[in-house]
Amino acid sequence: MPRGPGAHYREADGSPVALPEAEAAWALVARAVLIETAQAKRSISYKALAEAVQQGAGIRTRMLFRWWVGDVLTLVGDECERRGEPQLAALCVRQDGSIGAGFGEGESSADREVRAGEERERCYRHFGP
Repeated sequence: MPRGPGAHYREADGSPVALPEAEAAWALVARAVLIETAQAKRSISYKALAEAVQQGAGIRTRMLFRWWVGDVLTLVGDECERRGEPQLAALCVRQDGSIGAGFGEGESSADREVRAGEERERCYRHFGP
């Protein structure tokens, strides 16, 4: 009996993709999307980023984005740190424009917002035209 695609699958043929492989592919696309976002001096919602990375990588998931997009942003953040760049994850915000709890864990929400705003400005300067 034919089965549908698993939790993570290639759009082209429905073949399954392991979550670590999917996240690595999504992180590459996320970095590019976030650099474009910085160049435009904007922010992007978690939901919009999740859709963009799935489309860009050609790998979809049946999981709600809130269960995996943070891990993808962590991978992007690790790469930013490795390159000595500002944290592109600061550009990713909730629908209401606030920063998610994953940014600046352990800080108060007010402190997180201030630090994220400063990091966004660093991104705009670093990646801007």
